[in-house]
Amino acid sequence: MLSTVLLLFGCLAVLMLIGTPIGIALGASTALVMYFTTTIDMTTIPSACFGGLNSFPLMAIPFFIFAGN
Repeated sequence: MLSTVLLLFGCLAVLMLIGTPIGIALGASTALVMYFTTTIDMTTIPSACFGGLNSFPLMAIPFFIFAGN
């Protein structure tokens, strides 16, 4: 567990030091650590992420802000 956390933050630190944008560094370091430390198939992760976006309350927040403008 500790080695996974150290690998994640080490990867993030290296990517940040070489000038990678924050969003890309966060995503790349997370994907890299998940690839090497878990047995989850990497093709299931995007489907789980997009499946989580199919939530009415989550979609209502930006539409409420857009309606207020």
